[in-house]
Amino acid sequence: MQSKQILLEEINKKIHQGIGEIGAIYDTVAWNERWLYANWLAQTFYYTRHATRIISWAAAKTPHTNEWLHLKLIQLIHEEKNHEELANHDLKNLGFSMNQFAELPSTTAYYSTLFYLIDHINPVSLFGYFSILEGLAVGAGVKLYAQIEKNFGKSTATFLKVHCMADVEHFDEDLAILEKLNEIELVAIEKSVDLSINLYKNLIIEVANSSRENSFAPALPKNFISASVG
Repeated sequence: MQSKQILLEEINKKIHQGIGEIGAIYDTVAWNERWLYANWLAQTFYYTRHATRIISWAAAKTPHTNEWLHLKLIQLIHEEKNHEELANHDLKNLGFSMNQFAELPSTTAYYSTLFYLIDHINPVSLFGYFSILEGLAVGAGVKLYAQIEKNFGKSTATFLKVHCMADVEHFDEDLAILEKLNEIELVAIEKSVDLSINLYKNLIIEVANSSRENSFAPALPKNFISASVG
């Protein structure tokens, strides 16, 4: 097995490279199309509503030997509570509703894979996975927020605003946590980083390429939104 320092260097390189690659894909997306941005918000809602459950599961699976990590995850549960409602808020202000959009296969794959990694690889996998989204918010997310605010107004960009502000600190915290992990845990992190990059790329590409007609969903139960809050 590689030394801890070499693993850390490789992981940091992959994280920053992956963030850059996703940012480049963002630059090709027609964010000025109201419906396309609405679909992105809907997919964001679909995976974000699992955040507190995913973090809770990782906290429950963390061994007593990593009590500091268990407590950090409990803190994150409170920080991520109801963030999906920000996406829902923005979607409504764009003139759409959640029951107009189907959950895309790439969205399901994105969050489902993280449950698998926590269960079968290591609960620390969550930090490798989240580092990509939080790092993306710091760079490409700030740029996207400016575009959306200009195109559709501030009331449609609250999710982006909150995450671009909060994730600057979260991204630094993620990288600091990696420094505390051992070699076995870092191998798990590297795997989760690779998967997070590729699966999120697929999600954005599917949103960008999906046709408006094929992405509308059959009506969901009226209590879908309130029942899904994590």
